[in-house]
Amino acid sequence: MQLPPPIHGVTAINAQIIASSELAGRFDLDVIPLQFSESIADLGRPTPKKLARAGGVFARLAWDLAMRRPAAVYLTLAVQRPALYRDVALLALVRAARVPRIVHLHARPDPEVLPLLRRALHGATVILLSPLLRADFGDAVTDAQIRYVANGLPDLGEIKRVPREVPRVLFLSNLLEAKGPLVLVDALTRLADRGVAFEATFAGAPTNEISESAMRAALAPFEHRVRYVGPVMGEAKQALFRDHDLFVLPTRADAFPLVLLEAMMWGLPVVSTFEGAIPDIVVDGETGCLLPGHDAELLAERLEILIRDQRLRTAMSQRARKRFVEHFTLPHFEHGLADVLSEARPR
Repeated sequence: MQLPPPIHGVTAINAQIIASSELAGRFDLDVIPLQFSESIADLGRPTPKKLARAGGVFARLAWDLAMRRPAAVYLTLAVQRPALYRDVALLALVRAARVPRIVHLHARPDPEVLPLLRRALHGATVILLSPLLRADFGDAVTDAQIRYVANGLPDLGEIKRVPREVPRVLFLSNLLEAKGPLVLVDALTRLADRGVAFEATFAGAPTNEISESAMRAALAPFEHRVRYVGPVMGEAKQALFRDHDLFVLPTRADAFPLVLLEAMMWGLPVVSTFEGAIPDIVVDGETGCLLPGHDAELLAERLEILIRDQRLRTAMSQRARKRFVEHFTLPHFEHGLADVLSEARPR
């Protein structure tokens, strides 16, 4: 499985799996780490160092298959090239050894890789994060192969929110164009022009697409009421969720953003889009607002409603927290994954 570094949704979930006392108590787990990139900016860039590490992974897996004969092999499959080719080769090695394969898919594939996935996933148990992602895989998998397990996070506890006179908006994600940070900047500019009172924080690691200097330049016109704080982790990250009133992720290319679960855990109404499995996470009009596209004006309109209506924010905050507790805690995820691992059989 892919493990940090770098930190992103898949590696964060996999780190939880390794640390899970629930899974350790039910299974004898032997983890082969897939750690090839040092940072988000390094993802998807083949290097001699990465190729050498891949060779070590193949050697370790081949030894385990020959000498230990595991009951099954679980793989968090990367669906983007070039990592996809590496993972498909790993699956081929497992299949040749006639060991059951359990493949966990955390991302949405490009249509052109579906023929390759069809061959690689034949006969495997396939875990998807939501039924809303089923159509992305077409006939690359059959319904009989699929199990659904929603991601979950540890519940760090409820806090009492005190309404602020000037609401604070939070964006937290790696600075990728598809995540929509610049769309949010555009929307906030429109709100400022309309005289709407707000403060905002942008957090997340810079990337090759949006550098730190580019992000700071985009926020310069806002002077002191909008800031960029860079990547955050641990207590600093938790403090951001505690100290803000709305969470915004105007993404156009996500499957199941973990950060939305974090926002809901802290009782933040979420403004996002109808992408991937997000409608399974955020209930539009109940725990937040979902947008049909990547439109800055529409985003500004939704934000203005929530910024001006403190009573609506409070109601959404309570419902968001309740939905997290009922559906997306770490025990929900651990039990669901454990059930799939338990039922794995040779096909």
